[in-house]
Amino acid sequence: MHPLLHRQLRRLWRLEGAGAEQALIQSLKTIEWADPTSPAQAADIQTVLRSLPELLERVSHAYEQFDRDAHLKSRSLELSSEELGQANDRLHTQLEERNRAVIALRRLIGEAAQESGPAPQAIAPTAARAAADEDSMAALSEAVAGLVQALRAERAEQAALQVFIERENRRYESVLSSLREVVFRLDRQGRLTYTSAAWSALSGLPEGLGQKLEDYLSHEHRPTWRQALTSLGLEAQTSLSMEMQLQTGAGIPRWVEVRAQALVDPIHGAQGFAGTLVDVTQRHEAAEQLAEQLQFVGTLFESLPVPAFVKDHRLRYVKVNAAYGTLFNLSPDEALGKTTEEAGYFIE
Repeated sequence: MHPLLHRQLRRLWRLEGAGAEQALIQSLKTIEWADPTSPAQAADIQTVLRSLPELLERVSHAYEQFDRDAHLKSRSLELSSEELGQANDRLHTQLEERNRAVIALRRLIGEAAQESGPAPQAIAPTAARAAADEDSMAALSEAVAGLVQALRAERAEQAALQVFIERENRRYESVLSSLREVVFRLDRQGRLTYTSAAWSALSGLPEGLGQKLEDYLSHEHRPTWRQALTSLGLEAQTSLSMEMQLQTGAGIPRWVEVRAQALVDPIHGAQGFAGTLVDVTQRHEAAEQLAEQLQFVGTLFESLPVPAFVKDHRLRYVKVNAAYGTLFNLSPDEALGKTTEEAGYFIE
């Protein structure tokens, strides 16, 4: 049993001692139909019924907290992506400056070559020609110095960017490896192009790159997935969220919650998809067990030979059994929503 659920049950059912909650659950499972009204069993049933609404609220709060944590991790990845974009812009600016310096250098070299080209009957350079040559050499030296400086700045920027990229990649992999949910990316045809480390733990299969995610789903859910992915690719919706069964390598299906959104290019539209897979098998199994227990408790409640009822926090009847209606010669539904005073003829 999950530690959080374990603590909530002990708090709600006011249990003390090791294994007390398991003893209570076992007691509910082994109630004898021949004697369903023993005081101990009746007390257990009332304890469970009173605590069910608050237990469901606390379980819901736990899932809300999980969603908030996932949002914070996603926001951290977005900020890192923005930093990478800014570093790329700086590198692009440095590259443009280097190109301009190279163009200026080539132009100056060409001018110098034209001015100093060989002539069959060249005359001695005049003072003006010497000054012009000196100015050209100075400009050439300045251009070369600018080019060297630009190259050094570019190399430094490239080295810093490489270090930053490597650090961010390690950070991404660390974050993704720590997530229990699977992070995946698909191309436009729905084929896997990336899966995080949690994929193997969930599916018991290799990373599956190049395979369609649809191929790993149960047959009954594949048409629904294809339709949802097509709608997402056509931008008919911005995201999708659904629960489906995933076929594992061990042959045991797992229920997963799939959340995905399209990777949209402003010009060419959807270029692929990205999303997460969360294992919700335990939640499905718990919901099925809870439904069975509620059905069992409801059947037991109706079969009690003595009048029984349940009231809400406003002391209004929310459930009465058949014996209650038989005792007062009325339909049990006539008492629902009323207090004892409002009903007039109901006694406790």
